[in-house]
Formats: sequence, C-alpha cells, structure tokens
Amino acid sequence: RTSCGGARMQLFCKIVFLVFYLSCSDAYSNKEDNFQSRAGKFLNFFQIVTFKNQPCATQDGSEESAGVCYSPWECSERGGQERGNCASGFGRCCVIKNMDEKAVCDEPICYFQNENFPSENSPSGDTKSYTVKVTDKNVCQVRIDFENFEVSAQDLTGDCSEQFLSIEGVDNTFCNTNTGQHVYLGIDSVPSNTDVDFTAIRGSNYKYSIKVTQINCNTNDETMNILQAPTGCLQYFTEPSGTMQSFNYDGVNAYSTRQDYAICIARSNKNCGIKYTNPPVDGSKARSVGAAFQTGCSSGSSSAGSQDSGCGEDCLKGSGSTSGTNTNSDWLTIAGGQLADADLADASSYKAFFCGQGLGEDTNSTANGVNGDGVLDFSNGPFIVRFHADSVKPEETAGKITDDVGFVIDYAVQTGKC
Repeated sequence: RTSCGGARMQLFCKIVFLVFYLSCSDAYSNKEDNFQSRAGKFLNFFQIVTFKNQPCATQDGSEESAGVCYSPWECSERGGQERGNCASGFGRCCVIKNMDEKAVCDEPICYFQNENFPSENSPSGDTKSYTVKVTDKNVCQVRIDFENFEVSAQDLTGDCSEQFLSIEGVDNTFCNTNTGQHVYLGIDSVPSNTDVDFTAIRGSNYKYSIKVTQINCNTNDETMNILQAPTGCLQYFTEPSGTMQSFNYDGVNAYSTRQDYAICIARSNKNCGIKYTNPPVDGSKARSVGAAFQTGCSSGSSSAGSQDSGCGEDCLKGSGSTSGTNTNSDWLTIAGGQLADADLADASSYKAFFCGQGLGEDTNSTANGVNGDGVLDFSNGPFIVRFHADSVKPEETAGKITDDVGFVIDYAVQTGKC
C-alpha cells in the first residue's frame, strides 16, 4: 500500500491528483476554453516549484560547506546527498562527492575526496586521476578549495615525493597540510577538461576533501559574482581581512622551487588602500622568503632595521645559503608598497620587493620571531601580492634549513580616507 506521508510523496500525490482531475474533467467537457484554462492552472503549478540550480550552503554540520540546489529526485539521479533545504523548501542542498578513481566533475559544485573521508586512508602506491569537466559556456573560471587536505609533508628542501596532488595548469605541487588554501583556473574555451591527480606512494595516513566550483561569469547570482577573480590571479581573497600563506607551509620544510604567481584581494569603490603585516610567529615555526638573513630594510636616512627583514633591490641579489652567488632570487612584490612606519611623502619609502623573515622595516628584533612594521599600498587598481621562487634549493645544516621556509601574512583592507 502506498502512503502520501512525507514531503516527497505528498508532492507526488498532488501531481497524480491534478492529472486525474484534468483527465476526468475533460471527459465531461468539450469546451476548448475550459480545457485551456485547466491546462494553464496545471502548468502554473509546475512554475511554482521551478527554481534555479544555484550554489547553496549546507545546513546540517556536514563536512562539506556547499552544494547545488536541486529537487530531491535530481539530487538522487546525480548520486548526491541532501544536506538541508533550499529554494524555500522546494529544493535540497545537494552535495555531490566523487571518491572513485577517474571520477569526473561536471557540476556547479562538487567534491573530490579520499575513499574513507572524513576518515583517513593508508597509502597504497596508486594514483587517483580526477577530471574537472566544464561544458557550460557561461563558466569562465574554476575555483578549487582545499577544504581538508592532510597528507605527508615534503622533504626538508621542498620536494613532495611521498604523497602529493597536482593540478593541470598550476606549477606548484601540493603536499603537507593545505587546509584552507585555494587556487583558480582560467577557462578560455568550452568544453574544457582539467586533470587533478593525487598520488600516495608511501608515508603516513592521509585524507582530503577538495571542493570544485565552476564560476558562472554571466549570472546575477551573488555568490558567483563575489567569487569571480581578476584575470591572472592564482589566489583571490574576497574578505576585507584575512591571512595568506605559502603552499605546503609548516615552518620547518621549504616551499617548492620555481614558483611565480599572483595573490589578489577584492577591492571595492570604498577601499582606499591595504595594509600587510607579519603576524606573531606560531611557536617554533620559522618563516623566510629567500635568505633568512638580509642586509636590512630602511628608507631615507633612517638606520637599517635588523638583518631579519629585507626589502628593495637587496631581495634580488640571490636566495638560499648560496645568496649572492647567482642572479636568481625569491621575493614577494607589492608594486605600490610603502614601508608602514616611514615618511610616506618620501619616495624612498617605496619598496616593491620584500624578503627575509619579516615584512617591512624591522625595528623590534628582540621579539620572538620578526614581525617587521608592515607594508602599505595606497595605489590605484587591484590589490596584488606576487610571489616568486627561483630554482635554488636551500642548504641543510645539521638537518635543518633557515632559508625558503615560507611566508604567513595578514592583510586588512582600508576604508574611508587613507
């Protein structure tokens, strides 16, 4: 016996009743206008429950942060899981997860996860090959969020050899802990396929949950509009304040060599500038971009800060323990950057390149870890920090490194009149 209990069955029963009503009424009436009137009411019923398949936030404490608003049966057909309501209760926030080898994602939002997620898997020496497939001609970018990413770390000099993730079109290889990180991919033509490969050869147990968002650049949807990044940005931060850090950072091992990418921060018409600062060091975790010890950073006639923080042309002289012996270098660049505590009217306050352990002129070298005094940027245009890493690996000393460990930077967008 079939019952009309439950929201899904109630909706089904309503449809069956309407179809039965129209069929019976038509048998007793041949008037075309009455039939058209009833048909119009029938179509209006379906228009009430029609809604857009837009991004939605999960509502049940799920490990996944977002899904796509689908009807219950659409979610089921896609192999998704319902994670709360959307569209005024007519839809379900559908989370689509892909755990199989050679899984393909062709949805506005989906996830690639290890088989046992949220539990861990043990390394088995194989590679999982995922594909991000874009078929919607309105999609211009793909954002990949590392909502959870805990795998074996790189070696001391930055090589990811035990467990790692690679993304087609991105130079960096991802290992260690990257939870909270993200990258953008530009989509130039449709259809488009992007390979995402995870390899676990040996090492510790691992787990990962990677959210893939296909960004529609031709929509009024607020979520999509906020996520759309300026062209050329590998990372794009949409909040007015936050923290950015180098990939694979753990304060002990080096970052990967041969990197060059842009980190962008959203700017509105009310923003007049931005301030970057080096937050207090977390315990024993080190930081350094290029050589840990520099000439010192200063402006004008002021005395140079400590050697823990470098800026300007000094950052271009070479990186690693071989500093000064080659023309390559590691640095962060802020095109309109000015030393925060300098005389901003003095042209010497502009220092486009920054390196070492701190950020800006360091006048507090007795602190636990070097903070520096920060960098301001009041220039017009988008807020951009560019990171460049050369091909030189840091040298080990007694099983440790001091150079090329990575960066952690806080940013705060300034409003009003700067």
